[in-house]
Amino acid sequence: MRVQIARSYITERIDFHKVVFTHECPFTLDGSNNVKTWSKKNQGIINQRPYKGGSIMIWSAMTHTGELLLRKVEGSLNSENFCNLLTKDIIPSLKSETEYFILQQNNAPCHNSKYTISTIKAAVIEILNWPPHSPDLSQLRRFGLH
Repeated sequence: MRVQIARSYITERIDFHKVVFTHECPFTLDGSNNVKTWSKKNQGIINQRPYKGGSIMIWSAMTHTGELLLRKVEGSLNSENFCNLLTKDIIPSLKSETEYFILQQNNAPCHNSKYTISTIKAAVIEILNWPPHSPDLSQLRRFGLH
């Protein structure tokens, strides 16, 4: 699938200097949800998150120059919250750098909803077709942040 998409980008002559790569990721406030430790006292594996500190969701965008845009997502990342973030903050921020850009998204449900697609089309922004389940292509996973 990835090879087919890469070939289509070559055929379509996508200008990757205009692509803004995006991703969102939850960060726990007191460590990873998956970190375990060995307890000498209990002679077993225990969860290393005793305080359940909660988490925050961060949305990020990266341009071809390496410029990074980070935003804290308020509440859950549903279509309405995502579109509010897009229209009130992200699109104006990106358009202040360049009038034309192509938005890459990771196929999360809030990215593919009819509401989100219509919001992006109304803002006259092109969306880059992206293969689902591509962790190796995400900048946060690449740097070990997800």
